[in-house]
Amino acid sequence: MKAQLTLHPDYGFLEKWIKSLPQTYNTQGHVIIDGRNRVSDVEVDGRRYVIKYFNRITVFNRYIYRFLRASKGQRAYDNALVLLSNGISTPFPVANLDVYEHGKLTHNFFVSRHVDYPSAYDLMSRPFQEIETELKALAAFLYRLHRLGIFHADLNLTNVMYCNTAQGIEFCLIDNN
Repeated sequence: MKAQLTLHPDYGFLEKWIKSLPQTYNTQGHVIIDGRNRVSDVEVDGRRYVIKYFNRITVFNRYIYRFLRASKGQRAYDNALVLLSNGISTPFPVANLDVYEHGKLTHNFFVSRHVDYPSAYDLMSRPFQEIETELKALAAFLYRLHRLGIFHADLNLTNVMYCNTAQGIEFCLIDNN
């Protein structure tokens, strides 16, 4: 087994924990989503993190991600840094861990800081009159993204989170791989 770790320099203290994920992720934290990917909310040393385990890697992609293309976790990490450098909110990327066995990718983990915002999808359960301000702000946010040349390949309301702040409505993108 060979592991390739991309770890943000500010989170070096988590290296041992992150490297243990292939053996321990099933027993950690609270599972938020368990489908095509498994997403868990975990607390480590008093800080909350999200672990995204890409658990359905096709046989073909196990080799593609080894030799020709970055893994989904690595792309999520890299894309988060691009978003942040452009002033777009996204959960802070902590690490990507790719695990290879016999020349193929077997495990892929992306770890980020936890953001406690509701999904923009939740807005749709409220009457239009109550969410008109949020919808206008969302339209402006999406326009800004596209003006920056940022095109989210899986843009839907479940991948946009929001928060009302003193400065206005802040939006945060997730699922950036």
